[in-house]
Amino acid sequence: MEVKITHLNQVKFAIHSRSHSILCDQPAENGGEDTGMTPPELMLASLGSCAAFYAVQYLKTRNLDDSGVEVRSSPRYAESLHRIERSPYA
Repeated sequence: MEVKITHLNQVKFAIHSRSHSILCDQPAENGGEDTGMTPPELMLASLGSCAAFYAVQYLKTRNLDDSGVEVRSSPRYAESLHRIERSPYA
């Protein structure tokens, strides 16, 4: 597996893996154009989609209904440090 990240301009990056591409950017108030999710949002999306995938697989192997599976993450953001402080679920 390989993921390639290429700096495009200012705070925007293109992310490529296999035949797929996504953009990573910052909101305008942080010097970006808001054309993609921020790195912390991408991290949460990755973790959440992984959890959802395995939850659905668990349900399928037990012949349980897997419709409507949804994972949400709303961590508290440490504004002064510009990073995720901790999950409200921790």
